[in-house]
Amino acid sequence: MYANHPGTEAQEQRFDLLQSCCRGEAPVSLALRSAQIRESLGQECTLRPLRWLAGFLGATSLVLAISIFVNSSGIDLVGKIVLGGIVSFVAFLLLSLSAQMKLRWVPLWALGWWLAATAVLQLPFLTKPFRDGSAADKFWSVVWGCTEVPLQLALGAWLIKTAKRGSARRPADLPLIDSRAPVLYLRPFTADAKTSRVIARDGFTDLFFNTRTEEELVAEVLGEIGPCIAIGRPGERLPELGFHRFYVSQEKWRDTVLEYLVKASLVVLMGGASENFSWEVERALALVKPQRLLFLVPSNAKERSGFSELLKRLLPQAPPAVPKDGVIAAKAFIAILYFASDWTPSYAVPQPAGHFRQPLSQKLTATLQMALKPVYRQLSLLWKPPPLALSRIVSDGVLAALLLLVAGIVLFGR
Repeated sequence: MYANHPGTEAQEQRFDLLQSCCRGEAPVSLALRSAQIRESLGQECTLRPLRWLAGFLGATSLVLAISIFVNSSGIDLVGKIVLGGIVSFVAFLLLSLSAQMKLRWVPLWALGWWLAATAVLQLPFLTKPFRDGSAADKFWSVVWGCTEVPLQLALGAWLIKTAKRGSARRPADLPLIDSRAPVLYLRPFTADAKTSRVIARDGFTDLFFNTRTEEELVAEVLGEIGPCIAIGRPGERLPELGFHRFYVSQEKWRDTVLEYLVKASLVVLMGGASENFSWEVERALALVKPQRLLFLVPSNAKERSGFSELLKRLLPQAPPAVPKDGVIAAKAFIAILYFASDWTPSYAVPQPAGHFRQPLSQKLTATLQMALKPVYRQLSLLWKPPPLALSRIVSDGVLAALLLLVAGIVLFGR
């Protein structure tokens, strides 16, 4: 048990002094922090329609470039190469702006989306043999649908993910973009293998294909609190997606962790029990106010058991077992643990976000946004519900229109 657990006035002053000295300023007021968040989100909302427009124009230009190579019979080969090359370059440039991706990675990203889209578009054609085909045709249709389509989807997802990793923003650029105190993510490096996976389809109404990893979705939600950063795994060629990676030597990583522990507006720790992670937990409990700590409880039962034993040894009050209403529908973690100012542990309970606030491709971001409401309150930050999901509204509108059309045909067709 640490002797310097917060709870006394002197300890609280020590925390404030550490943060002020490291940031070079007084603690940020609620009004200023809320204004910074609104400004950051406002800029994103302003740029989003422009990115959509660039994406639409880029996709249209790419289709035009393909048609030039395939269907332009009145143009000679050299003309096709020159004109098609120019249009393709414009298409890739627009797609780069839309996806916020480095230009050299856009062809790989576009190929991944093409593979994913064509895999999904095959599905209606695979049902044709069941209407008028032979038994052999039906058999091969099932084999193709169960093997080639999933493999093509997986390859498309891998290409998209690789292109996004190659275009990941450098943490050195973050202070120029976002001046808020960072959200620090600490974890055993072995956790990256789970959080870097693309979330699978979840629910009947979800889209068949999603390209974002679980860590990306977590960072998207926590990005409203501050820029999300993490120390990168030594030796990795490309950074994982989600929290922006920065890299330090083996000799300096502990000093770097200590520096960012007192800088961070929120410290997020993915549960584990390794020696280095145990040291990070000890330092976090000693240097960070309890309201600014967030633990992601691992889904794996063995890892969760070791993590629970670690917290029992270090915390003044051991957290209880995860309640049923505190379970988060994620893959790498099962619950979110946070603390009151007196170290009383609680689990974030996800409340229903509403049907039209859940994107078609996944539900995790809306779930996390609802579950983190008490954490926002403890941080004196303005909490907002998940935004309305345009994809959900459009898809439900199209479905309703089709149902009305069918009903009209049935009732008034004659």
